[in-house]
Amino acid sequence: PACLLLPKPPPNPPEKEKSLIIGSCVFHWLRGGGEKKEKLKITVEELISGTIYQTHTDNNGFYSIPNVSPGIYILKSIQFLYQEVTVDHEPLMRLFIVSPGKVFYLGGFVVEADTAD
Repeated sequence: PACLLLPKPPPNPPEKEKSLIIGSCVFHWLRGGGEKKEKLKITVEELISGTIYQTHTDNNGFYSIPNVSPGIYILKSIQFLYQEVTVDHEPLMRLFIVSPGKVFYLGGFVVEADTAD
């Protein structure tokens, strides 16, 4: 059975009535193999206010976004730099709701990229 380790929450607890979004992401290359986990730029947007939150994954592909206001969010994009080209991926599963004072696990995304495209 596979096991997924969750990242440690940030050292400071979320502000009152704020929430924490956590998740993971990895890009797999279809041709030639290999993967990229670190320094992936994660962008989420709260749909009502239009507030944008951004963060980067750590060396293991985990990320956290602390002190997020409750609301309806969309995962806008996952980006990274590959051989001086910005790779921008818009996930299919994108809409989620964050409740006040909670930790929301957005999930683990695996993106398969073809370097020929």
